[in-house]
Amino acid sequence: MDQEMDSAVNNGRKRELASLTVVTKGLSSGQLKPVIARTFRLEQIQEATRFLESNAQIGRTRDPESPHLRDQSRPL
Repeated sequence: MDQEMDSAVNNGRKRELASLTVVTKGLSSGQLKPVIARTFRLEQIQEATRFLESNAQIGRTRDPESPHLRDQSRPL
């Protein structure tokens, strides 16, 4: 039983790593681009939190005032 569990965990980690590699390469090459679902200002943090908790978003939710997100050439 322990070997079966170890095997299942290792297979899961391998799939996870393979998925991460595909996404990382896609983002680096520009073939994948993040989708910004909605933009919230810092003073709308409670609304942003409710939006995220509702699972209604497709893509990312961000604060447009965040300095590292202003530069669109930099990956999110």
